[in-house]
Amino acid sequence: MNITVRYFGMVQELLSLDREPLAVDPDTSVKTLRGRLESRYPALSGIDFAVAVNQELAAEDTTLPAGAEVALLPPFAGG
Repeated sequence: MNITVRYFGMVQELLSLDREPLAVDPDTSVKTLRGRLESRYPALSGIDFAVAVNQELAAEDTTLPAGAEVALLPPFAGG
């Protein structure tokens, strides 16, 4: 199945990429996707980014639905 991964803030800057389509297995979880992306983009390793699925923050065990928009959000800064 296909999803779209969107990158924001420092994650976007590190990868020089704002979005990409990605084919994943139907039972892919947020945790599995995170591992796959960290393997593909080593610059993501060690960054504590949040993951949103269809504009809602998602837990590591959330299963990605077909056609999902997954956003990698950098740590939020206070101010």
